Amino acid sequence: MGHVAHSTLGFRGLWYALTAGVHLFDCYATDTNFWLSRGSLAVNLWHGIPLKKIERDIDIPGHPFRTRYHGNIAQRMYHAFCWPWHFVRPDMMTATSPTVAESFSSAFDVPVSRIPILGFPRNDAIVAEGVSGDALGLPTWLHRAISDGRRIILYMPTFRGAGRTDHTIPIDWAELDEILERENAVFLMKLHPVERADVASMGEFRNIAVIPSEVDIYPMLKEVDVLVTDYSSIWFDFVLLDRPVVFFAYDLEAYLRADRPMYVDYDEVIAGPRVGKWKELASELLKALNTTAEDDPWRSKRHWVLSRYHRHRDEHNCHRIAVEIGRRVGVVVDRC
Repeated sequence: MGHVAHSTLGFRGLWYALTAGVHLFDCYATDTNFWLSRGSLAVNLWHGIPLKKIERDIDIPGHPFRTRYHGNIAQRMYHAFCWPWHFVRPDMMTATSPTVAESFSSAFDVPVSRIPILGFPRNDAIVAEGVSGDALGLPTWLHRAISDGRRIILYMPTFRGAGRTDHTIPIDWAELDEILERENAVFLMKLHPVERADVASMGEFRNIAVIPSEVDIYPMLKEVDVLVTDYSSIWFDFVLLDRPVVFFAYDLEAYLRADRPMYVDYDEVIAGPRVGKWKELASELLKALNTTAEDDPWRSKRHWVLSRYHRHRDEHNCHRIAVEIGRRVGVVVDRC
């Protein structure tokens, strides 16, 4: 992107890691340099509102995270020796609402006082004016589809663990392509970076494309007309746009049993039809594409979810976080 950057293993990267007063990371302290971050302000930005239980809250017997934090003393000592960064309690996190802060507090074993309600950096791109997907390196045909007024359906499923990363998504891709042609729409699929779902070759379809996992989809979310997801936290971000969502939860029972439990009842916090079969998905997509905002039966539920999970609905999350970090280290931040 043209900014100054240094490798974490290069001389300058090591020097800055050693001398920095603040280390910001998205998941674990290894994002910067765990070994050289001692004594700095550790800020964990995380990367989403947790629908699924995370870290210390995962309570499935035999799950590695349960063993790591709640196993016997030998198991916990082994994990602490091999993966010590998992046991870092950040000095600061950020949340989008008190509900989210409570989940983070239990998951990371930190007091709520360390989790101010400042919003997530990635959500600035969703609501900011003038931000588009032009810089994303997406195919020319996709930019042309947007400029031609074609509706965009985005499918973003979460990852499946427990040895089930190779699985088949139950979609009739040929039939979907025909529907998209009739409805003047395109279907984009972006898998989780660790996902390896068995999908058909998309090259044979005119209206379906897979977006590489390394592409940042957030700057172009405002171009999306309908989101299709399952248990991904992107749902809680997309609700900022107040647009239709279809929840393709074809393996809900298996997912809850083998992968992750959830903080709340799934049906309580989804604001859109939950479907499990391809024909149901096709039907709901047609409804979503042909229903006006005024006639959308899920709109009031989306507004309820928005009020529960988002205190801030503007593009100033990054600024609020920078100001708070500055306050904690004694630096005045007036713009960023």
